[in-house]
Amino acid sequence: MALASYTDDLQLRGDARQKSVGHPLRPVLITVFSLKLAVAAVLLGCVSLAPPVSAQGGYSSAD
Repeated sequence: MALASYTDDLQLRGDARQKSVGHPLRPVLITVFSLKLAVAAVLLGCVSLAPPVSAQGGYSSAD
């Protein structure tokens, strides 16, 4: 049984990093996240531009 050295461990980790960088669905993930942020910004913009709505008098406990 052979013992793995420290340099062998580093080389294996470097190979794993090279394989993970070239994932084919990475651009799709980035596109989906950016679209989600854009939709959230539009929705927040619509909410901030909406006129305030006052509740009817029956809902207020101060009357």
